[in-house]
Amino acid sequence: MPKIEGYWDCAYCGNRAIRGGIRVCPSCGKTRAANTKFYMLDHEPVADESAVETGADWFCPYCDSYNPASATECASCGHPREAEDKDYFQVREDEARKDQEADAAFSALTGTDAGPERPNVTRSRGRRWISLLLILALLLGGIYMLMPRDRQVTVLDKSWERSVEIQENRLVEESDWTMPSDAVELIRSAREIHHYDQVLDHYEPVTVQRSEQVLDGYDTYTTYEDMGNGFFDAVEHQVPRYRTEYYTETYQEPVYVSVPVYDTKYYYTIWRWEYERTETVSGGAEEPYWPEVPLEEDQRKGDREESYAVTVDLGKGKTAEYECDFDIWSAMDPGGSYTVRAYGGQITELK
Repeated sequence: MPKIEGYWDCAYCGNRAIRGGIRVCPSCGKTRAANTKFYMLDHEPVADESAVETGADWFCPYCDSYNPASATECASCGHPREAEDKDYFQVREDEARKDQEADAAFSALTGTDAGPERPNVTRSRGRRWISLLLILALLLGGIYMLMPRDRQVTVLDKSWERSVEIQENRLVEESDWTMPSDAVELIRSAREIHHYDQVLDHYEPVTVQRSEQVLDGYDTYTTYEDMGNGFFDAVEHQVPRYRTEYYTETYQEPVYVSVPVYDTKYYYTIWRWEYERTETVSGGAEEPYWPEVPLEEDQRKGDREESYAVTVDLGKGKTAEYECDFDIWSAMDPGGSYTVRAYGGQITELK
């Protein structure tokens, strides 16, 4: 297949579209940089393909210049080629791996895509790390704002609320598939549907249209592979082409019916403690107390709930209301100044 000459850009002076067969920038005299990447502008075959070397250029780490694959020593500094010296593709892999590591770090901190590779790798990385530092600073600032903090406050007012649930023992009607041992009276029992079983009834023929892909020929296309020496090799590919053919198929589909399963269901009366009402009391700075609830013979007290809050002066004309537990609430008096640890609208510790 024909060889196509590529182009490259000088990373030192910015000169663009230098022919691939030229290893030194005509403008500044610098050899190709390590981050050089060849590209194509046209598809004109090289006139003398025998002059194009088959191997990729190798990179001299002593003077940072590329050399032909056939060269045993660097044309710029004369240093002999060593086994560990990398070729064009290995250098490109190193550059790509460094960019991927930087992109992964950026995405891990921001949760966003780092974006496509920039032509100027050094400048792109500089902007990327500046963005990382700015985002990290914002994240740390947000975490600081959400962390528990010590505050100097003056108590302006206090409030509390306590409630008690009242339950009543009532004779109620219930039903179940078994009769509980503490049931008072059986009202009735009946055979009722407990659940349904799916039972095979018969099969029905079903005809469907199906399709399959059948080979219809091959399509040919050409790609251009970077040879790593300033040239591209035209590579022809063949891909199979398929057509869709349709056919019908008949199969037996099972048909199920729902069959009820019966059992005995019991209807009975039974004593249950049920919610009747809630008694609530509230107040300010006075000692909290539970509501006095006169109970009838068939009543009892259920769950209790309590809440305590203080309104404080934060200084600079700002006030806030915080919830707290009873011990902290009791230790704070209106007019008193305290150092507290606050988090999420709640005082968690009194210093």
